[in-house]
Amino acid sequence: EKANVCMNYLFPSNICRLSQIKAVSSRLNIWDGQNLRNHRFQYKYISSGREILSRRRREANVTSLAHIHIPYNALGDYNNGIHKEKSILVCGDGDLSFGAYMSNGIKENRPDVKLVASVLESASQHNEVYQDSERNIETIINNGHEVIFELDATEISKCLAYNNIKSKVPFDRIQFNFPHWRGKSNNRKNRELVRKFLSSASSQDVLSSHGQIHLGLISHQAGMGSQNKSEWKCSWKPAAYAGEHDLLLSHVYNFQPGYKLSAYQWRDRPFHLEKKAQMLIFDNKWNGNVANESESASLPMPLSKDIQMYSFFTLFVKLPKEFELVESRDDDETQYNRHGNDCDLWSGDQVLDNDFISSVIRDHIPTGIRAENRLFRLVLEVAPTECPGISNVSNTGPVGYEYKVAEYHVKLFGDGRPISYELANECKKAVEDVVQTRTVGTRRGGWPASHVFPSTVQYGAGW
Repeated sequence: EKANVCMNYLFPSNICRLSQIKAVSSRLNIWDGQNLRNHRFQYKYISSGREILSRRRREANVTSLAHIHIPYNALGDYNNGIHKEKSILVCGDGDLSFGAYMSNGIKENRPDVKLVASVLESASQHNEVYQDSERNIETIINNGHEVIFELDATEISKCLAYNNIKSKVPFDRIQFNFPHWRGKSNNRKNRELVRKFLSSASSQDVLSSHGQIHLGLISHQAGMGSQNKSEWKCSWKPAAYAGEHDLLLSHVYNFQPGYKLSAYQWRDRPFHLEKKAQMLIFDNKWNGNVANESESASLPMPLSKDIQMYSFFTLFVKLPKEFELVESRDDDETQYNRHGNDCDLWSGDQVLDNDFISSVIRDHIPTGIRAENRLFRLVLEVAPTECPGISNVSNTGPVGYEYKVAEYHVKLFGDGRPISYELANECKKAVEDVVQTRTVGTRRGGWPASHVFPSTVQYGAGW
């Protein structure tokens, strides 16, 4: 009963985790794991909390992803006027109806742009399978553009060298609408196709330094509206794979194809979009892993924070031994006893100052990465009683010594440059190195940074 009263007071939304219950109950000296299990306090959300959380996620998602309803115009230039598109490569064009549609529009509106439409089949196979093959090829060529056969979207550079195309290389835009491996639906193989395509299309001899990759997918395949990690894991994860190749997701648009959709499983069979489609635009702003600071300063930032990817990790910072927490009996606020501290080390006030830790993190992460952090809790830890090969005085204090650690939760967002799992762990190590030098006895986090997720996933996580 005491635990229930405490939960209702501290967590009125009834979204309670076992860790939260344990943290509060330990202060009241009522923690009993078995009793809590008997009262159905499990590791999952309680029923009312699950409903509230689901509703909040839906509401946040509708608001945050409103910009996705803006229609995509295939004939538009999405380089924001900084660099004009002069060459476009279309991969996996089915019966070449999209290339024919683009060539007609380019002829009327953008005559300075060169188009190369490509398919995986040979010329004879294409003509045999698709009834509109000859007509679409003739339209593209008569409009002054090119058609390439047997171009594998996962090995673009190799195929272009073999075909010896006339158009300007590298391309300013590489587009792939609705990629799909030739068999039945298989998320694993389709993810691998998307991953290899992004790797191939992002190479320096294929994509220009200011170029873009346009990738059309069904909304659940794109995963950018995922409300939880499970939905994201069921998607094809294109934004995560793009970050591995220094491609930044800068735009997400509603995609309504204005051409014939064909090439279903390598047959001249149209397919219908039963769900909404999205066009994901990735910017090539980075040369390798090092940002070109002078160029990136003039480049536009992503349209919305809600299409940014993020990774998170836990940061532990040990409070100095002389810094003690004292519970005030006059009010609910916590008071502190402050004693002298080495000027080269952080004081207890600094360790518990969220803004101070924020500034430390910002100073040790790359340009283009945005960090958010919060003080999650204070942890009371005890030095190990046995340390083989180490004297009784460890770096955390004497054996059996109790010390307090501030636990921070840190999120890293790809604000102006792509965030990847590898980069997140590099940032985590850089921040922990500083903490090690400015505190005594702080241990490193036992877990690496998380894999990357869309920002929409965080809305229901109570951040």
